[in-house]
Amino acid sequence: MKKILAIAIIAVMTVVLCISASARYSLDRLYVNYNDRLVAEGEGQSSANPAEAAYTIQAGDKIYIIGWAVNDAGLDKIVYTVNGGSNIACVGGYRDRPDVANAFSLPAEAGVGAGFGFDKAEDGGMLELTGIDRLKAGTYEIVIKALFKDGSEEIFDTTASGLGVFTLTVEGEIQGEEPSEPSPTSDAAIIAIAAVGCVALAGVVVAKKAK
Repeated sequence: MKKILAIAIIAVMTVVLCISASARYSLDRLYVNYNDRLVAEGEGQSSANPAEAAYTIQAGDKIYIIGWAVNDAGLDKIVYTVNGGSNIACVGGYRDRPDVANAFSLPAEAGVGAGFGFDKAEDGGMLELTGIDRLKAGTYEIVIKALFKDGSEEIFDTTASGLGVFTLTVEGEIQGEEPSEPSPTSDAAIIAIAAVGCVALAGVVVAKKAK
């Protein structure tokens, strides 16, 4: 009997620990170019199925997000991937969310920097999915994740509002030209012009001395 009771206690403690260590998160809003809220094609933002969510932007557009994420260790940063590639760190404002930490009975430290982005676009603090504006025309699979200080991570794929797993279609062409390295030909031309200039200058000096 005692052995059964001990096993039961251990099981309950394990469940409690797992619950307390689990992350809570919400991706509340997605914006394009800091002003227009993105809405999944064919469905309202709050009811779209994460597996079927799809957004369309124009080449050169940027995407910004607002939300929060907490666990016992605290939020480290928000990242995203393109077509399953490496993590790309988002840039922008993080803010403390003691209210969220308190709501889930987490340590006060859990709320430090737990919020990302601000409630108003004009505040200039929303988190940007860095590099989205450099994507060429095409279709991409985007996954947004929260990385925590204990090394764990969570994908924003189960929240009721805002979606962290979606298909992104980029239309049109990026305006302007990307900078490129100078070609060997252009370098050679510069050297040749400089050499001609030196020869011409030397000729002038010699002519003056001859006089």
